[in-house]
Amino acid sequence: MRRQRLDDEGDFVLHVAFGRLPNVVRLVRNTAVEVAKPLGYLEQLDDVQLLTSELATNAVRHSHGDITLTVRRRSDAALFLAVGDESPHFPRRRSAALHDERGRGLELLHCLAARWGIASTGHGSKYVWCLLPTPTTPPIRETPA
Repeated sequence: MRRQRLDDEGDFVLHVAFGRLPNVVRLVRNTAVEVAKPLGYLEQLDDVQLLTSELATNAVRHSHGDITLTVRRRSDAALFLAVGDESPHFPRRRSAALHDERGRGLELLHCLAARWGIASTGHGSKYVWCLLPTPTTPPIRETPA
């Protein structure tokens, strides 16, 4: 399911439900980058890629249901990214030791995002979101043929 629209405030919104596909992390990451690029977030593509990968990986590791991605270009041009899963349990920030292979996802989110948070949907699921600042590159405009 892929829904793309403008919301009530005129913000661009994309919402995609991925299910539990084996390559869901890659799909979430690539979809977020595909959406961010034409919206003008060229300088933040590495951050978009890293943060959506981290959020999707956490969702896959800690839940057993569907994974969703929401991308919203807000009216102030900040980019809102959210990855949802069907677990009611909120993740916690940890301090990973130098050689730990896990435990850095929320710390990366804290360092790279302008803001971030976790919200319950009220239906036994949640989403973890982040906000990237307004880009300096203008959105790509399609020229009429």
